[in-house]
Amino acid sequence: MTPTDPFIGIVVMLVYGLFLIPGRIEKLTLYRVLMGLAVLVLGYGGVIKHIFLLTQSPEIYYSVMVGVIAVLINLFGLGLNLMAALGRFT
Repeated sequence: MTPTDPFIGIVVMLVYGLFLIPGRIEKLTLYRVLMGLAVLVLGYGGVIKHIFLLTQSPEIYYSVMVGVIAVLINLFGLGLNLMAALGRFT
């Protein structure tokens, strides 16, 4: 058992990959809106959900440290998405 269903995780990352295309083709307003949406979705699913699971069901993780690392990795990505949504990469 994993905290995130692997199939759902793959689908979310594939959709996120599509969100990057407008930035590549210089449709910056659309890109920033999509990055804002990513902040909301990934902030909940990648950060808040992991924190909740760590406090409620730490046995889901190989170890608490693994859960903490998952939160830190997702916080890093969330920070990058927030910077993109705020136009700091353009």
